[in-house]
Amino acid sequence: LEQIHWHSPAATPNFYPKLSAAVDASRCNILRFPGVMPRLSDPNFMSHAPLLFRPDGTLVPKSSHCVSLEELEEMLEEYYLGPYLCGKDVTAADVAWIPYLERYAVQLPMVYPNVDVLNPRSSDAYGEVWKWFLAMERDVPAYACAVMGDGRLWKRCLEEVVELHNERAATEEEKVTLGPEPKRKGWWMKNNPKGLELWKEYAEGRPWLGGTPEWEEALF
Repeated sequence: LEQIHWHSPAATPNFYPKLSAAVDASRCNILRFPGVMPRLSDPNFMSHAPLLFRPDGTLVPKSSHCVSLEELEEMLEEYYLGPYLCGKDVTAADVAWIPYLERYAVQLPMVYPNVDVLNPRSSDAYGEVWKWFLAMERDVPAYACAVMGDGRLWKRCLEEVVELHNERAATEEEKVTLGPEPKRKGWWMKNNPKGLELWKEYAEGRPWLGGTPEWEEALF
């Protein structure tokens, strides 16, 4: 993204907007990730089930998740002009955060089912975070059409990690029995209320793509 921005500074979206001559909001918010999200989680699990398990065979405490989600909620409130991490437009900060939070939003409620404050997509507990997820899925065609995973994939990834975690669990209490996969409208592209509109925008200028998500799936 840095290279794209350097070679094409006038291209949209601007992944690195400046609030002032001295403040680069996007880079600042990327650097906030390790300080905001739960610390000391196992780095070996970051690609499959991030931020949930520690290397010593224990779970990241529930309180750490609550604090992290509250801080993320406050971050989004700082930029009140829009739903993204830096305000009204998607930036490199959103691109950097979404791969981890997408998994986290599926997997955390499976580790701790039926606890509203441990559900990153709870509109009651974390209204700004909920709006951010919706904005990414319904207003960013490249993310919704080409990047975003789905609950089935992240469930399988979590199951693999839970098996490894349970083998090394420090105590019986630290072992995990997964709850059901969270269900919600719009989880996959075909159920996204803006799916066809997003696909049309994404496919424009890409003649090798099918005319609809279903068509593209059939071609694949």
